[in-house]
Amino acid sequence: MEVSFRPRSIYSTIAVSKYEPPSNGSRNSQTENLENILSAAMEHGLYLMGEDFAQVTLYNLDRRYSLSRPEIPKKPERFIEALRDMFGEGAQVIEKFIKQAICTELGLNPDVFKRLSLSSFVRKVRDLAAKKLKPLQESPVNEIVRP
Repeated sequence: MEVSFRPRSIYSTIAVSKYEPPSNGSRNSQTENLENILSAAMEHGLYLMGEDFAQVTLYNLDRRYSLSRPEIPKKPERFIEALRDMFGEGAQVIEKFIKQAICTELGLNPDVFKRLSLSSFVRKVRDLAAKKLKPLQESPVNEIVRP
């Protein structure tokens, strides 16, 4: 699966193509795909606040907090800590946008995860993926997946 990010003037989109590399059942490639999806969705959540906002935020995350784009989904606690440091209580709005973007991308019901922090939510998504609920839309847990 290849993930690409194409920002527009105010809004952005995440394009996901269904390219599957020759499969040897590698857990690494599945994990990498999930990381790519999470990374693109987290960026998308920032771009929902505006292109300039997202670019400045990503720049500051990298320069001031040593948190590069690929590291963001791998270190959600550090990401949230940096957002809270930069935006105070406004970080909660950004977290909601990011959770919504991830739910939309993975076909999850956002209402189920509404009360989770972003870091807990990312861990939960990884746990679901680790339990081989692939694709997530075919999960036997109906309340997690959007109808």
